[in-house]
Amino acid sequence: MIDPQRIWNSKHLPSLPSVAVELINLSNDPEAGVGEVVALVKTDPAISAKILKVINSTFFGVSSRVTSLERAISLLGGTYVTSIALSFYLSASASTGGPMAEHYSRYWLQSVVHAISAELIGKRMNDRTESELFLSGLMMDLGRLAMLKAIPEEYCRVLNAVVDRGCDLFEAEQEEFGFDHAEIGAKLMETWKLPESLRELVRFHHIPPELIESEEDRPDISIIRALATASHVGDLFCGENTAQAFSRLKKCADNYYGMDETALADYLHAVRQRIEDIADQFSAQANQLCDPTEIMAEASSQLAMVAARENVEQLKATARYQAAIQAKQEIESQHQKLQEHASCDPLTQVFNRVYFDNALASEATKCLRSAKPLGVIFSDIDQFKKINDTYGHQFGDRVLRRIAEVFQAALRPSDVLARYGGEEFVVLVSNPTFKGLQKLAERIRQRVADEIFEFDERTISATVSLGAALDVPGRKCTDIGARVLAAADQEMYQAKRDGGNCIHVRSLIDDSVQRLNEMVNQHRFSRWLVSQELLDVPTVSQALVRSGGLEQLIGEMAVERDILRPADVDLILATQEETAQRFGEAGLQLDLLEEDQLVDLLILQNEDPFQLANELARLNLLDATEVKCALEAYITTRSQVMQSPANRRDAAAEAVSQSHSEPIPHS
Repeated sequence: MIDPQRIWNSKHLPSLPSVAVELINLSNDPEAGVGEVVALVKTDPAISAKILKVINSTFFGVSSRVTSLERAISLLGGTYVTSIALSFYLSASASTGGPMAEHYSRYWLQSVVHAISAELIGKRMNDRTESELFLSGLMMDLGRLAMLKAIPEEYCRVLNAVVDRGCDLFEAEQEEFGFDHAEIGAKLMETWKLPESLRELVRFHHIPPELIESEEDRPDISIIRALATASHVGDLFCGENTAQAFSRLKKCADNYYGMDETALADYLHAVRQRIEDIADQFSAQANQLCDPTEIMAEASSQLAMVAARENVEQLKATARYQAAIQAKQEIESQHQKLQEHASCDPLTQVFNRVYFDNALASEATKCLRSAKPLGVIFSDIDQFKKINDTYGHQFGDRVLRRIAEVFQAALRPSDVLARYGGEEFVVLVSNPTFKGLQKLAERIRQRVADEIFEFDERTISATVSLGAALDVPGRKCTDIGARVLAAADQEMYQAKRDGGNCIHVRSLIDDSVQRLNEMVNQHRFSRWLVSQELLDVPTVSQALVRSGGLEQLIGEMAVERDILRPADVDLILATQEETAQRFGEAGLQLDLLEEDQLVDLLILQNEDPFQLANELARLNLLDATEVKCALEAYITTRSQVMQSPANRRDAAAEAVSQSHSEPIPHS
């Protein structure tokens, strides 16, 4: 990277005589008259002679020789006079010998091409802007001259890179310096105190066509388009990447001026002829320009080759992409198999102990955060050693596999079954209640006892002993998983000591917490639906799988419903820190919460009746009227806690009445 300040501090930076600067300012002054321009030009004899030479050249084709400076300036106009004066000074700055001569010559020739191209577009537009476009085109690459003068060695590297790589000049400049010649040219023009409108146009000449269209609301958009098109013409005649320049030029010519390829060829021939006419007067070497027909043919050939290469590369890329997709799928399949092998017991195809331990730790963390119960069932097949010794290990394996299937069929999708070791199975029960845990353990025991195994035309039965435990962790309880698992294991051994084929269930929950949990479960909307015989347990469970509770803290919900003030919440939280109690326990102890209010808040945390009503309607488990009436009746039986500040009940009733599929709003 180069500090741009190095350019501005250079002693070799090109400068304009005051005559040229004043001419540019006069050309942009609508009130300036020909007399002012004539008076200014006469102060520089060299410019005066140059103007008379140009007006009498074939470029302007006047019918009789002009000898008067006043008449010459009157015929040319102020802007063209300015362009001639400017070209005189700039071409002089670009005239040099030695190793840099070719770079200076190419810069100046491309500047003249820009000017002529822009002027001819102006004539096509027929809006009297051709002289302004000529001047702007002449100035477009001023930044190149500045960098050739100020940082010649570094800029030569960039120009050589453009030749070697066939890339855009401004891209190579940005890569090497962090700025390009359009920015430097605009800054130099600012130093010369040239009009801002002219500086702004120079900044735009290299931007892509799609970015030009984003500026379509600008009042000078027609001039910006003309200069961008002229820039592509300059790249086509004088640049290295003619194919890309031709592609961009065709797009601009078609989009902006409706030129097809034939019209574009005529335009390029006109540009080439115009440059030959003006070359001597503007010190440009027109013989370096190729015939437009040859350039277009070569560019078209290059574009065809590029398209062919891109097509081949696209085919290769498609093949690589498909191969990558296939490889990814194979890796994912292998990963899935490895995961299954890592987490599943190979004999019974249920989870293994490693997976269960991780699942137990994860569930314990959730329960600690949400104060929900954690439940585990531990089981052991009765007299399994005798089965193995009597009928062989192959039959024992059959018994293990079948009992695993019986277990799995008795569980809910949210429960986790694992083979803990040998003939022991363990179940992580999702969101259990004491009675629910009892019923699940008994259901498993009964189904295993009813299962019949056949060996050599003999029927053989097997039984299991089950122990279960559940607990709700305190705020600072860190061993909830190990405690519940150990308690379930102890209860299982007690069942075996009692003769087997039975269950033992223990609750580790504090009596007050147990009572609170029972009240919450008793008054949940799902339990109310079953108690009213509107739905049975299996049916309501379909909706429960897809619904949940509100993901809000008790304190937040209580403040929303005007049950607690923020100051009350702060007091409860402070008490929590001292006592390690749950929020609800502390709120009850401080008499800031009533028990019924806490129950309803906990119900909402565990099971939002509005979400459940949505699922009942969406799954068509109840019709619209039944859902509406059931929800209203349930909320009526509960306190105002069930309603949010947005009047959830009325919104819910309205939504259900409209459609089964429309969601019931809630806070």
